[in-house]
Amino acid sequence: MLHPSLFDPTGLGSLPRVPLVPPDILRRHHCLRTTDDPFTAAARLLQSLWRTDRNLPPGTHTSPDGKRRLLGSRLSPAAGRAGAGFLTPEIWALVRRELVYREIGAVIDPDRLCLNLLSSQQLTFNLFGPLKRNLALATGVFRRLLPGVEPGCALNGTTPRGCSAVRKPSERCLSERSPAPASSTRTCAH
Repeated sequence: MLHPSLFDPTGLGSLPRVPLVPPDILRRHHCLRTTDDPFTAAARLLQSLWRTDRNLPPGTHTSPDGKRRLLGSRLSPAAGRAGAGFLTPEIWALVRRELVYREIGAVIDPDRLCLNLLSSQQLTFNLFGPLKRNLALATGVFRRLLPGVEPGCALNGTTPRGCSAVRKPSERCLSERSPAPASSTRTCAH
């Protein structure tokens, strides 16, 4: 189980607005990018501080003109290959499994996923990975988020009272790489 201090290590709570981080602080932490808006600059700094707190080396960014420079919101390739951007070893194991078994053409960029600490792909695995690994936890979370929706009604191929007619494709459909996702209302002709 993830400890709440992972998300607010200072215990200060949320800020009333996005801070305007001075350029010298961003530069000191290898986070200064002139194209960043204040939110992105602050997020980049927080990721760099998170990385530094864990003694992880920064990665690099190659600009369009070919210049490489340190970027504090990225991990080094070695740290990325070790799964350092994921909150737990279990999430990293899930990521590796999902990379191996991803669909052809899936929109997962392994470098962005493993090296870029600002990546929404990394955030998605850190947020939803524990839920995929623990269906009881997922059920509890979604019961709180969506009160009144019965868990499992779209997963077991039946349509209990109050559930929409969403069916899981048959294993034969999935093995033939049917374009119908698991939550699709279409069914395979088999």
